[in-house]
Amino acid sequence: MNFFFFEGASRVSVATLLVEECGFDLPLPSSAALVERIRLAVLKLADGSAAAVSAHVAAAKQDWRDVLVAAGFGDDLAAHVAWGHALASWRFHVTEVSASVYEVTATDKMGRSVQLKGTDSDLLLTEARNAVLELCRGPTS
Repeated sequence: MNFFFFEGASRVSVATLLVEECGFDLPLPSSAALVERIRLAVLKLADGSAAAVSAHVAAAKQDWRDVLVAAGFGDDLAAHVAWGHALASWRFHVTEVSASVYEVTATDKMGRSVQLKGTDSDLLLTEARNAVLELCRGPTS
C-alpha cells in the first residue's frame, strides 16, 4: 500500500494506525482483499490528513461498509484498485519555499509532473492529487 499523501513521521504513524487498528480486528472482514479495500477507502476519505485517517478508522470500526460507500467503493469491487493504481506511481513532495508558502510537486515514473504553490499545504495536496487523477483519466471527449 502506498502512502503517497504523507511525509516523514506522518507516513509512519498512518501506516502503523492502519496496520494496528484497521485490519482483521474490524467487525467481519475475513479476507486480505477486503481489509485492503477498507484501508484504501480510509486513505481516500482522509484526503492527505493524518488526523482524518484516525477519524475514518474510528468510523470503520463502527461500520466499515459506511466507509466503503462514502469513498465510492461500495458498489464496485474494483474501484479501490483503480483509485490506488492511478496514484501509486506518483510521488508527492511538500516543501516550504518561504515563510508559510508551500510548493507541492507530484512526479511519476514517466516524467510527468504537477507543481502547485500556495499557503495551505493540505489544500495543495488535495489539488495536486485531483490534477494527477485528471491526468491519469486522459482526455474526455
